[in-house]
Amino acid sequence: MESYLLQSSVTLAGFYLLFRLLIIRENNQQMKRFMGLFIAIFCVCFLVFPTPQLGSSQNLPLVMQGAIESASAIQSTLSYATEEKVSPWIIIYTAGVCVFSIRFLVGIFGILQIYANSEVSKRWGFVLVETEASISPFSFFNCLFIKKGDAKKSALDPIILHEQYHRDQLHSVDAMLLEILTILFWFNPFIWLLQRDIKASHEFLADDYVIRIKGFDKLAYQNLLFEERTGISFMSANYLSNQTSLKQRFNMMEKRKTHSKASFLRAGIVLCTMVLVTFMTSFSIPSPFRDNMPDIKLFTSTGEIDEKKGISKTTDKIYLRMIPEKDSKFKAYRLSQVKVTFVSDGVGLWTMEGKDVFDFGVKLSEVEGKCALVFEVKEYMTQNKKNQVEKVKLEKPFYLNATVY
Repeated sequence: MESYLLQSSVTLAGFYLLFRLLIIRENNQQMKRFMGLFIAIFCVCFLVFPTPQLGSSQNLPLVMQGAIESASAIQSTLSYATEEKVSPWIIIYTAGVCVFSIRFLVGIFGILQIYANSEVSKRWGFVLVETEASISPFSFFNCLFIKKGDAKKSALDPIILHEQYHRDQLHSVDAMLLEILTILFWFNPFIWLLQRDIKASHEFLADDYVIRIKGFDKLAYQNLLFEERTGISFMSANYLSNQTSLKQRFNMMEKRKTHSKASFLRAGIVLCTMVLVTFMTSFSIPSPFRDNMPDIKLFTSTGEIDEKKGISKTTDKIYLRMIPEKDSKFKAYRLSQVKVTFVSDGVGLWTMEGKDVFDFGVKLSEVEGKCALVFEVKEYMTQNKKNQVEKVKLEKPFYLNATVY
């Protein structure tokens, strides 16, 4: 879990900086909106979605591997949950998720409370909610919230168009998605910055629609915004808050909308970087579901086993050894949880499991026909130069396999 949160956060930081460098200065607000959303979703999901392991050393047939992994998944999960102590970082993270989830629910409850205590009707394609509270107009999905009596003011027509654009472009969906992501990654400042930039694009797009598409006078519209302080999108815990200042919006109204080839080229660079990151992760074991893969080799009394060639049935004893890396601070490794399964046609024939295991005395001669011998390593021990011993439990078992002939 910690590995996933860390890697996703670092990836998000990198892509946000790329977003600020290449995209944010463009006046193509729709592109900024979708690129921002795509970056947020990509950084959260690219570690979870399965990708072909191009550089994986696993040669176990998929049918056999699936049989072994599915058989041990429940057992491994239960053993990890009962044996491992909960990390203090997970406790802090969970507490933060709870706090921001409550903040989110308070915001939803505030909107529902206004809805329940107000006059509700249908107008302008909205569910019109007229409240006694002194609020600026804002929309949430298909609901338009305004102060009672303001619906009769013809001067509010540009504001209604502004909120219709928010509704038609599904900006509330964006806001809800971003709220969920900020709950899950509340500790990462870059998700908050990305949320701010995307919501700013929402306002810039709606303002541009009113002025350039519908033809309202820019100065009159700006004066109306001063009076009403509108264009407020949903935000949890305080639905009336908005981080996009009127000064920013007025400045953006003065800029010319661009659809230059250069802007799409910059977006293409970001997308190509995403493809490259995904491609690079395909050369490793998919994190966050595994720790760093240990370097474990199979040996017999005559030397290292060639996994491609396989193991002879005349072999009496098989050894598992961890090979330390050069310049490693550890001087010793010890396998402590290993499970051995004989597999034939995807079905486990029989299994043995033990702790503090260095070698296995196996009777391969009893196995009929050709099969696979699968070693499932769950944890190992390390000892550094100061003789300090540390237990390393893999988040997902590491497999070694060899054909028995």
